[in-house]
Amino acid sequence: MFKRPFILLAFLLFSLPFIAQKSIVPNSVGLSYEIQKFDPFLSLRAQLGTTNPMAIYLGFSPVKASQQVFHPSVGLDYAHMWDWRKFHVGPVVQLSSNSYVFGTRFWYVHAGVGYRFLIGQKIQFMHQFCWGPSLESFTNQLGNSRQFTLNYSVKFGLQYVIR
Repeated sequence: MFKRPFILLAFLLFSLPFIAQKSIVPNSVGLSYEIQKFDPFLSLRAQLGTTNPMAIYLGFSPVKASQQVFHPSVGLDYAHMWDWRKFHVGPVVQLSSNSYVFGTRFWYVHAGVGYRFLIGQKIQFMHQFCWGPSLESFTNQLGNSRQFTLNYSVKFGLQYVIR
């Protein structure tokens, strides 16, 4: 039941660089810390492009890991950046998903719009904020439960510009 959405999301994440006709070699790689509606995530990210960058990131929740629960996160964001000396700022659109099993299976799909702010040339500090709808779903003995809520995402990170 939950395999199909993850397969679809993985297909979208790995096919979008080809659809957008971008190079599949990342322009920058980095590490980010994200708080997404009370859940913190530590993520590795690869960014393609500079003016209209698209980033793919994979992460996990260190809080859930300390509770011996694997809580992975996968996501994609697309931005349009304007440069001004060492500053880069612009709007961003984000799509992400995460899931974990803790007695019952929980699955979340988040979409959002917001802004991204970068400072630096070779090593960049990143800040990103997004806000938007979220689908929360879980399965238990009584069946499936789904609800739509509002979600927010705040990211801070460092990235190294390769080229």
